[in-house]
Formats: sequence, C-alpha cells, structure tokens
Amino acid sequence: MIETGQLVAGQRLPPVRQLAKDLGLANGTVARTYQELEAAKLVETRRGGGTTVAALHVPPARLARHRLESAARAYADTARSLGFGAEEAHEALALVIR
Repeated sequence: MIETGQLVAGQRLPPVRQLAKDLGLANGTVARTYQELEAAKLVETRRGGGTTVAALHVPPARLARHRLESAARAYADTARSLGFGAEEAHEALALVIR
C-alpha cells in the first residue's frame, strides 16, 4: 500500500496490538512486519510517537529486492515448519522457478 501510494508519507499506522487484533494475528507477527518495513525504510517508528509512513527515498529496485527477500524468508519459514531442510527447500524451489 505504501508502494502504490495508498498510504502516504507521514500517515500514522495503527499500534501493533490494535492491528494484530483487527487482523486476528499475533502481536509478534505484526511487530516483526513493522520491523521489516522499518528495515526497508518504508516506515519510521518513534518511541511515544508511533509508526508512520516514511518519505520514499528508496529506489524501486531496492524495494523489489526487499519484497523478494521477504517472500524468501516466508518460504524458508514454511519449509522449516513442514520439517524440510535447506537442500529440500532449494530442490522444491528449483522445480517451480524454471
């Protein structure tokens, strides 16, 4: 939503606990997502000031790379939760990426 302009610079995001409740997610899941958005420089978090959308100074290629890494992280988490190791996860990915 940030990348498409649906959320604009300076717009405040809901507190972690509120968003987690609204979406039916664990607080930790939302907090981790906020941390990843902050690492990608898409949001800024200030103690006592909440989390707001950052002005985009990130090149599109970097945003795309971050999204790819986030998807890879989610894939790795899923593979681990299913009991597969790195080699099996790589093999499965190689089958579908061709």
